[in-house]
Amino acid sequence: MSCFSLNGREINCCGHGMLGAAYLIHITTGETRGVIRSGTVPIPWHASRELHWICLPLVTVIPTRIPQWLTQLFGDTAPIAAAMAGGDSDYLVVQWPAGFDLGQLPAPEMLGKFTRRALIVTCESCYSHDLAQIESRYFAPQYGVSEDPATGSAMRVLALYWQQQGLGTQLSNYQRSASGGLLFSEIADTSHVYIGGRIVPMDEEYTLDAIG
Repeated sequence: MSCFSLNGREINCCGHGMLGAAYLIHITTGETRGVIRSGTVPIPWHASRELHWICLPLVTVIPTRIPQWLTQLFGDTAPIAAAMAGGDSDYLVVQWPAGFDLGQLPAPEMLGKFTRRALIVTCESCYSHDLAQIESRYFAPQYGVSEDPATGSAMRVLALYWQQQGLGTQLSNYQRSASGGLLFSEIADTSHVYIGGRIVPMDEEYTLDAIG
């Protein structure tokens, strides 16, 4: 399978696209596990109750200094930590204090002026729904994605980042995009992580209460 951004750019690792493909295979064939090929990479998947899961390779997450240029994008909003993940064109994770309102951050349309990395902003959650331990948003305007509504590839980065912050090997994340999304992760071993979510057909309303 292949995934593309709205401007036609192919996405190297499209987690929610692979979850959607797993869902379609499941409902059309009745199979509950299998393998999807993303380019030449085999991605195992399985269905468990109302969730679908894919198994992705972990990427290296390394703490780094908080970039000073963030103030030019977000003003004086005082993030508390940052980390790099993958290569120079992969990810920058920036953490804000627990309970910070990520929704107030403007989409950083000038991000590509400062870095080739996509930006993942995150914090521990004070959201009322008890499934969401953390919150996040994902921006990659330099690659045609002003803001992604739900990002499985970012979730594999957050899984390792928050494990390093002491949150353990299992994680739930409410992605604070306009449409919202709830993603789960479980680190399987030193090199792989499972990413899970409930796939919602376009004619069905999404609510957090749909998952118990």
